[in-house]
Amino acid sequence: MLEFHKAANLAKWKTRTTQVGNGQCPILPQVASGAPKVKFWRKGPLVKGNLAVPEGTVIAAGWNEAGRYPNRKHGNHAAIYLRQTAKGLVVLDQWGGKDIAKHGFERTLPFGARKGDDIVNGGDYFHVVVTERFITEFEYMMMEIGRALAATAAF
Repeated sequence: MLEFHKAANLAKWKTRTTQVGNGQCPILPQVASGAPKVKFWRKGPLVKGNLAVPEGTVIAAGWNEAGRYPNRKHGNHAAIYLRQTAKGLVVLDQWGGKDIAKHGFERTLPFGARKGDDIVNGGDYFHVVVTERFITEFEYMMMEIGRALAATAAF
């Protein structure tokens, strides 16, 4: 079962004045939403024109042919979706070297950007990040207890 990830407490992230972690782009959405490592990220629905995407959703651009997030230094980008306007996607994002204290996390990724390396700055190319649903440690323990009880009942 696939699931998407939403950032919690958006007001906190909108007003923060320092980068998260090492400043690389996936760290902000991961920390804000609890999304797993990028090696588990898969390409979901296109964001542009999709008004069903909720505020706070983790999105990314620069997917490889297999629909996986390649996490390279250039040519891919991750962000937190806020909304879309006729001009583009409004997101919270960061990257190494971005002056958060001066510019904040919020910016608009305009529609109509050209393909190539510019996709990381263009709202046309972002998709919802989806992952397989991970079970919690508690859920795993409950499954094990259920298996043990079923095995005991079989005797």
